[in-house]
Amino acid sequence: MFLCVLGFNASGFRLNTIWFVLGAVIVAAMLVVLVPMAWNRWRHRRLGRTTSVVFAVLATVLASGAAINRLGSFYPTLGTLVGTAVDNGTDPPPAGGGPARSGPGTRVRLSMHDTSTGRERPVEVYLPTGYDDPTLAGVRYPAVEWLGGGGLDATGLPGLLDDAITAQRMPPTVVVMPDMISGNDDTLTDDVRTWALGALRVRADRAGWALAGPGAAGLCPLDVALRHARTYAAAAGTATCGATAPPVAASGPPQPLALLAIAGADQSGRVAALSRIQAAAAPPVQLSTYVFPAEVPADGPRARLPAMLDWLGRQLPGPVVLPGQLPAGSTGGDRGAA
Repeated sequence: MFLCVLGFNASGFRLNTIWFVLGAVIVAAMLVVLVPMAWNRWRHRRLGRTTSVVFAVLATVLASGAAINRLGSFYPTLGTLVGTAVDNGTDPPPAGGGPARSGPGTRVRLSMHDTSTGRERPVEVYLPTGYDDPTLAGVRYPAVEWLGGGGLDATGLPGLLDDAITAQRMPPTVVVMPDMISGNDDTLTDDVRTWALGALRVRADRAGWALAGPGAAGLCPLDVALRHARTYAAAAGTATCGATAPPVAASGPPQPLALLAIAGADQSGRVAALSRIQAAAAPPVQLSTYVFPAEVPADGPRARLPAMLDWLGRQLPGPVVLPGQLPAGSTGGDRGAA
């Protein structure tokens, strides 16, 4: 509030640049050196000594925090820190602007280049309502990379996404489901993300990307997220994926990673795997679990997907708008940007 009164744009003051970190480190070093140099030179020694030590400590804490913040980009701008904005390095939508939140999304079938096979791989994409609105060309949406499931129509996922977005349990989100039949390896997820950033209007930051799905062809969302923790901020999936070993988070990624592990109460193997995951998970991994009652078919898409989407909706930030891209007078939901 105070910054706004002064006309200062807190969202434009970046905290995650190398220059801000270096500046904070230099100031801290100077103040630390000043303490012993001026120890006996103060006119009012008690006040001078106390003040110099306090400022040196505060500057050291600030420099350490700035370095950690640059690694994780937790507060990209001053606005995100003081609460006047929530963004990932782009300006938030103006009041009343942004994509619509009700209505059916669009399903499209595209193709992407697979670097592991050298061939084109089919990709199904769910685009939220309003995606094709030309007045919202500057909007960038959070994205979910969906592994497995046999296609969007087979899972019933589009309708569930429509419902979750309309009910504001989930922000308007782009979902990308690559074909998982052949030539799958760990490069697939990187290929999908690289392709999506060039072909779709999706967020480029780590916080705006998640993995989800039942998994297929040896790729489990939880395992992949642990191996690519610098790329994805969240992942949801079954506690085990075929022959894939349950993820072990003992070493942990360098940035916070939210995981949701799902199992059915009557699935002894998955429940046991879920227990092993719980025992192994340690910060910065943040583990949530969901066990379906035995009478609920845990492998039925409509049984587990709503819980997964609700959880993803709590992890994903909203769409963001590129600076100066949203025309005045545009309307739609205003969940907020991150």
